[in-house]
Amino acid sequence: MQNGVSTNVFGTATPYGGIDVWSDSSLIRWNWGPPQIFQGFDDNGNRIEIEANYKSYEFSEFKYLTGSIRSFIKAIETGSEPWITGHDLRQALEAAIAAKLSAQLGSVTVKLPLKDRSLSLLPRPYRWIGGDETGRYQSVEQARKEVPDTN
Repeated sequence: MQNGVSTNVFGTATPYGGIDVWSDSSLIRWNWGPPQIFQGFDDNGNRIEIEANYKSYEFSEFKYLTGSIRSFIKAIETGSEPWITGHDLRQALEAAIAAKLSAQLGSVTVKLPLKDRSLSLLPRPYRWIGGDETGRYQSVEQARKEVPDTN
């Protein structure tokens, strides 16, 4: 992308099952736990991890998904705000749609909020049947196939 963020999709298994977002000097890695943040390199060329010191949260003794579900249930029961709101999720989806649109248009800059509110982003059939969780990794050839637009 023009802002220096690389978004690579690997067609084979990688050492990390989550997401890596990086620039020339930084890396944020999420692998189904608290994100790891790296800034700069040491004398051996290894990335330097920044201690994020994430504060504990209610239900932090459980994995993040259990805490998120409990936060959602608590919000329903008490009327409180959940950790992640529908607005948060809509914003993340809009950013993902913009990234896809940018790639389809030849890596052009796409401004947010999107003007065309009819754009959507659906997972490939591979994801609907369990994807990586089943151990049936998607091949490079499968990833290259176009999925018909359902809109």
